Amino acid sequence: MWVLAVLATFQIWACKNQNQAQNTAQQTEQTKSEPDNNDLLETLQGKWQNTADPAYSLEIVDTKMRHFNGGKLAGETDIEVDGFCSNVSCQGAAAEDGWCFLEKGQFDIQCHLVAKCTPDTLRFSDVGTESGMQSFKKIR
Repeated sequence: MWVLAVLATFQIWACKNQNQAQNTAQQTEQTKSEPDNNDLLETLQGKWQNTADPAYSLEIVDTKMRHFNGGKLAGETDIEVDGFCSNVSCQGAAAEDGWCFLEKGQFDIQCHLVAKCTPDTLRFSDVGTESGMQSFKKIR
């Protein structure tokens, strides 16, 4: 039972940007440690249903993101976590506001800024677009 509590705590911690979790003494140091991209990728795993449009869902398995609309596969892309939002595609995203992941399509790369990630909630916005915040709830 305590193992589940520790794992749940770790998953919630992993969703937060490492910069936000550092204490004041560590923030005064010249070097900052990067968030562990593997841990952040792990927090994205699963199937997520859009809260505004229940017919739209995402499924993230390993480094693949599948988009479903009405239960039918609408597309599949590769994803890569960028914990400090340092990729050129993430220009304009502030890592202090969360962390980023890149969605790599056949012809383009879209950077997503993750504002909230808990075991049952995922909220992110598309960097460089006016699409606004997308909210999802975990369905498995």
